[in-house]
Amino acid sequence: MESRFFDPSIKLSPYIIGYVYWDDEVSVKKEILFTVKGTASLGLPLDRSFRCAVKGQKLKSNCLSLFQPIVPVLYGQMTSYGKVIVEGNVKLIFVIFTALGLNIFLKDDASLVTDKIIPLESLEKSHLKKIINFNFDELGSLESNILDLDESLKACFLSDPPVTENSQLQETLEFLVKNKGKLTIQELADRAGVTTRTLEMQFKKSIGLTPKTYSRIVRFNSLIRQLNETPKIDSFEWIEKYGYTDQSHFIKDFKDFTGMSPKKYFNAPSWQDYILNKSISK
Repeated sequence: MESRFFDPSIKLSPYIIGYVYWDDEVSVKKEILFTVKGTASLGLPLDRSFRCAVKGQKLKSNCLSLFQPIVPVLYGQMTSYGKVIVEGNVKLIFVIFTALGLNIFLKDDASLVTDKIIPLESLEKSHLKKIINFNFDELGSLESNILDLDESLKACFLSDPPVTENSQLQETLEFLVKNKGKLTIQELADRAGVTTRTLEMQFKKSIGLTPKTYSRIVRFNSLIRQLNETPKIDSFEWIEKYGYTDQSHFIKDFKDFTGMSPKKYFNAPSWQDYILNKSISK
């Protein structure tokens, strides 16, 4: 398997974390775990001959429910883990949005696509025509294709009329990430200078998740990165360090986001999920 990360252009850096290239020859059908990331993304195949299906407990709409040739899709924010079944020559680029990037991309309420996987071509929005009609150059290099993709995405994000960015919400998100998700909703609302109700509406529209769910995801991913770096830390230290009330609370979050216990997860880690986590944390 080959995986590479590419930074977006400076103009797109407020909206896109980066591009993740995934190349894997899968001769025998296999299942891959992907945990929640707190970000939405585009999945764009360079080769549409490989087959793919996605399973997820909480998916409300899933155009990849059947095992069939891959199509370009939009992955909305997810509230639970998913499992991807693939077979063939997997060549795919993920466009990983920032937390606020999906709202700017859609120019619409981000919660409309939460827990949904939808065909890119179904997004009937004029400012997205360039990315919907985008095709990779089979004879071009990976680097040149990434540059072309970046240019096409500029037309989506920078088109008129622009979506007004919520700088106060961005500062609140940065504060939340800095504190590894270990804040109450009231603390976040106080930081943003709004009521908890207003904060919830802002989060759902701009991010696609409630403040509580997003905080849980941030905390979980901070924990996963910590454990990948120092896997020998005792589980009771994890609970204390990341503000869980008790062990059962900790295990519940872990099962919600991975479908398994911490012990089982680290005994059989998903390499592809690890790569995405590492890329997103850059």
